[in-house]
Amino acid sequence: MKFLLLLLALSSFPWSAFCREITILDCEREQPDLTLFQADRNGQEYDYLPRDGRTMLQLRYNPERGTHFEFFFHKRFPLPEFKRARFRVSVDLPESAQLSRFSLRLRDKDNEIFQFPCVLTGKKPGIQTLVFDVSAEPGIKTWGAGNKGNGKINFPAVLHGFAGDFLKGARGEGKVGIAAVSMESDRAAATEEPLELSVETGNPLPLLTPDSAATPILRFLNRQGTPFSAEADFTLRDAMGNITGNGTLTLSLPPGQSTAHPLPVPERFGVCYVDVTVKPTGENGRDIRRTVQFARLVPAGPTAGFPRGFRFGVCDHPERYPLDEQKKMALAAALCGVKTFRCDIGWQTMQPRPDRLVFRSFDRIAADYSEQGIELQPIFSFVPSWAVDRNKPLLEPGFQGGWGCPRGDAVREFAAKFVERYRNKFHYIEIWNESDLLIFARFSGDDYVELLKNAFQAIRQAAPEVKVMTAGFTRLPGRGRITSDPDVMIKTIRDGKGYYDIFSYHGHGMFWGFANGVLGFQQLQRQYGNVTPFYATETAVSAVNIGELPQAETLFKKLIFAWAHGAVGYNWYNLRNKGNDLRNSEHNYGMLTHDFQPKAVYVTYNMLSGTFRDGRFLSEVPLNGKALGYFFKGRDGAILLPLWKEERNSKNPTFLFKGISGKAERIDLFGNVSNVPVREGVVLAEAGEHPAVYRFPGMKKPPEAAGELFRNDFSWTIYPGRKQEFRGMLRNPFSASRRFNLKLELPEGIRCETETVSVTLAGNAAREIRFPLCSKNEFATKPGVPLQAELQIETIGLKQKLHYPISCSSAFPSFGFSSRPNFTADGADAVKILVPSEPTSAHLVWRGPEDLSFKVWGAYRGDTLCLKVEVRDDVHFQPFTDAAKQPDGDYVHLFLKLPEQNGYWELGMAKAEKNRPQVHCRQLPPAFASRRKEIEQAMKIEFSRDDKRKVSHYSLEIPRKSIALSPQCAKTGFLFNIQVADNDGEGRESLTCLSTDFWDAAQAFPVHKQ
Repeated sequence: MKFLLLLLALSSFPWSAFCREITILDCEREQPDLTLFQADRNGQEYDYLPRDGRTMLQLRYNPERGTHFEFFFHKRFPLPEFKRARFRVSVDLPESAQLSRFSLRLRDKDNEIFQFPCVLTGKKPGIQTLVFDVSAEPGIKTWGAGNKGNGKINFPAVLHGFAGDFLKGARGEGKVGIAAVSMESDRAAATEEPLELSVETGNPLPLLTPDSAATPILRFLNRQGTPFSAEADFTLRDAMGNITGNGTLTLSLPPGQSTAHPLPVPERFGVCYVDVTVKPTGENGRDIRRTVQFARLVPAGPTAGFPRGFRFGVCDHPERYPLDEQKKMALAAALCGVKTFRCDIGWQTMQPRPDRLVFRSFDRIAADYSEQGIELQPIFSFVPSWAVDRNKPLLEPGFQGGWGCPRGDAVREFAAKFVERYRNKFHYIEIWNESDLLIFARFSGDDYVELLKNAFQAIRQAAPEVKVMTAGFTRLPGRGRITSDPDVMIKTIRDGKGYYDIFSYHGHGMFWGFANGVLGFQQLQRQYGNVTPFYATETAVSAVNIGELPQAETLFKKLIFAWAHGAVGYNWYNLRNKGNDLRNSEHNYGMLTHDFQPKAVYVTYNMLSGTFRDGRFLSEVPLNGKALGYFFKGRDGAILLPLWKEERNSKNPTFLFKGISGKAERIDLFGNVSNVPVREGVVLAEAGEHPAVYRFPGMKKPPEAAGELFRNDFSWTIYPGRKQEFRGMLRNPFSASRRFNLKLELPEGIRCETETVSVTLAGNAAREIRFPLCSKNEFATKPGVPLQAELQIETIGLKQKLHYPISCSSAFPSFGFSSRPNFTADGADAVKILVPSEPTSAHLVWRGPEDLSFKVWGAYRGDTLCLKVEVRDDVHFQPFTDAAKQPDGDYVHLFLKLPEQNGYWELGMAKAEKNRPQVHCRQLPPAFASRRKEIEQAMKIEFSRDDKRKVSHYSLEIPRKSIALSPQCAKTGFLFNIQVADNDGEGRESLTCLSTDFWDAAQAFPVHKQ
């Protein structure tokens, strides 16, 4: 009855109000892989075959062995958002179809599946169009989303697949064909942009290369059925935000027509963003704001032959895209210097039945990439249902999805056949994907090791030259949101010895998370006596929340660090954005946008591949922990030094290198080369705000690392009204005596008694230089107004200016909380993502301050230290009453390091649903350990929640005597930090902190009583 009411409502809708029809699937243009449910058991199979001059998806089945067929596409076919839509499916219904009804299936963002049936009774056989009228509102039975299911299509949604019910009593073989799917909707017309913008360069991709025949042009296309007129402004900017050009023009476009406007050629290599604002005249509609982008570069490829040495790779899923786009993806990969392409085998598609092998899709992928000189790196995964070992229990019975463990005999047989067919297309193969996540492996670590052994033995026998890799692990051992076996990494290293050649690791996210993961699993390798090379087979960071420039910098750091720590290759994930939602983290990992526009990371990848291809790692450079640098040998013999800073106290720590026999160059992130002065064989290498490569051509061995020009550990945290001293060690890198002139420039409110210093240093000598500082009592930094000190150093043949960002000790008033918070954390740089980078966790990735951010106030009231924390959190969730487990829910950590106390204070605040708010001393100085309960009871905590504003308020009062905070110490100051954990009900998803490492006192912030 419910479904009948839905049909009646749809029948009363004025379908003539729909917009133009758009194509969702055309089997002539693409033949996507799919999974046919229980195909082997039910005697079902599929293929793409010609029919009356066009390609169709043909399904063949035996009605006597089942009641229906059902399948889903591996590719995501996105649908425009709608309230009501009409789908048209072009099908071939022969006499032998033997179907009572044919059903369209859609899937929304929560994986809720919607089925819309079409009754076939009375339909004449032959090629025809079936019509499905669909509403996004609740009204039909659905499945697949668990407790998130609400019967409503929550966008973004996709075409999921189809199903067909057999006629009762049908016998013999049945078949049906599907040629195309299209739709029209009520809302697409309103949301569709009337104007299409693009940049053309004369190349298949928007790349400006030395072979480009023309200047770039900005094209405007009128997509409306009516004339379009407007005034347009555009601005060109580079990845650093520098404006490189602008212009205005008047548009007057007939329906379906376009116009082109020439753009200036960028002077430097890099990505160029064209920000366009179009203001329609008359009644043409609202303003249009779009950004399109192109890049200027010298392509690093294609290059002939498979890779030698370190592998520059990338990941993607070409089988999910139309055939013409698949070829375009291969070209895009080749142009930026990709030499290895990691992709799924898709065992479940390649061998749908034990006696049937379908190589069509993978043959096409292999041909496309071989044509570009790119080697494949296949992933052996995704087991067909007939090959699942039913004797091995599935982990987490309530979990939706995931793959079971395949039978050993099926693994051995398929692995041998696969490598025999494709052995000349690859040298490395990965056995499974992310076996530490339930979504990919619902089986134990012991089962995975058995799978690995079976695959290794079959592959080694069939193709001894092929290197076998473990599954790529997402993280170090431990329990996470969708962890399979938390010890699968340990079991693989310990029990899989001799059954793989290379360890595979992922570690998505920012640089230090990846670096710590690499150092962590290498420690496990040493612990269990199984040290092998590793391959960073899939690791990147999404541009969501951080932007394209930090994404490019992350590639630089991760790739170089991995190589320098024993990696044989590095694959960025992925080549192309998965979609167009700029707030969806899964959509924004690509080096290209979804419509093939180059991002900053694409140009950086091009620079790295072009500069380092066929090179080799030499050694790490000692840089006092302030920067990371490594020596490499380039393919032309030049010494290469990739360098970047890893400290916050200086913007450009500068290092000395001696023994340079020729010239020196600096290559920036995007391949721009500048000469670096060489004086008496000495070079100053600056670890600036962005990573760079220093190049020393014609040298047989690396230059000598001679330390820092001016080494200092001053934090440039100013304590208002107090005397401080900036001091450092000045080094003369030359063999002869030199006189150095130093000048310190300070912002208003800070002064130095001796702002200029002159000193003579003997050859290769060093001397401590001191600058006494004094600040005004009212000195303070202002949010959004950065201050810095500058130290200029000059001598004959050397001139350098060092920049130091200034911060200020934060004042805790003695008269109550101030109106402005002492600390605020609301940006992406403060967030550490804890959920794995995979599709089912995308909704848990931090999406902005409304998801998690905080403000902190501090004050004194008599002998009490008062702290107030305001946490902005869309969902407050703290299910644990056990203090030991509470950090896994919504939780506030406080760090206090008092002078002259050994150890530190770590306090935790939580409010469980049915409990009073609690404060616990999770860590305290040893001298106070016996008084833990007494100290906790002396503190007073309060909590309130404003669900309308989505804000939680924590307040904590700490008697000074309870933590031995003397009046003098309060005035002088102590170190403070805070970290907030977020759990929206599906596990701890992120941490927000003022610093990179909450527990590192060197990264804590000074506070003092005012």
